Amino acid sequence: LDSLGYSVVEAKNATVALQLLEETSDIDALLTDIVMPGPMNGLALAEKTKETYPDIKILFMSGYASEAVEIAGCDEKDLLLLHKPFRIQELASMMRIALDG
Repeated sequence: LDSLGYSVVEAKNATVALQLLEETSDIDALLTDIVMPGPMNGLALAEKTKETYPDIKILFMSGYASEAVEIAGCDEKDLLLLHKPFRIQELASMMRIALDG
């Protein structure tokens, strides 16, 4: 995302991501893996984020998307999802779609 001209704030897990969201007022989008280390996965992070920041755009990525989404009880077609592995052009396109709403 840096190479595409976006300003990026990185977090090592969902807990840190939520802290950074509180500290940084101008975050437009959240790119999160569905499967993440720690007690909170990307779906839970997105849900928690939307509670406080309802206008933030969410883009998910996963190499195990179908399985992770099924386990979480979601429908994959309801998520903006980038399948790993992906090319930079796919990331650029999906982020643009996310930001444009």
